[in-house]
Amino acid sequence: MNNTYENAHIKARELFTEEFYWSPIEETSPFGNDDGADAFYQFREWRETNQTASPLIFIELLLDTWGYSRGAAPHDAEVAEYLVARSKLGINNVIIAVGFGQFVLEGKIDKDLLVRTIQSVEKECAPSRLSVFEEEYRVKRLEQLNILRKALDKMA
Repeated sequence: MNNTYENAHIKARELFTEEFYWSPIEETSPFGNDDGADAFYQFREWRETNQTASPLIFIELLLDTWGYSRGAAPHDAEVAEYLVARSKLGINNVIIAVGFGQFVLEGKIDKDLLVRTIQSVEKECAPSRLSVFEEEYRVKRLEQLNILRKALDKMA
């Protein structure tokens, strides 16, 4: 388990017992994909000076900065389809990382963020979203997403 575990709130260490939560390379880990790792790092820094602000403000600022809120512009349908799928995955990864990240940092999750995080995890469970991944990884991803979903119920 990486440094995030060592510095995590006790409630997060008690709830997030599966190793994949803390993996820096596991795609389904809240912090193991590129978007999630970057979002959590930036959220942790932002939170130092925005302790009482809604994490949803940070998410909107970050998504706008990363261009995820602008939509696809290319005329090539295949490229546009890829960018839309990538944008959806990126947005969900950011929301999941910030939701789990708040719990890791503070041992709690804001109610509105909890709702958004649940929605993002459930969206990623859809067959159309799972199809973005290699076929041999889909079963593992779905299992891990279900573990995240159950943890969110306990974080409420």
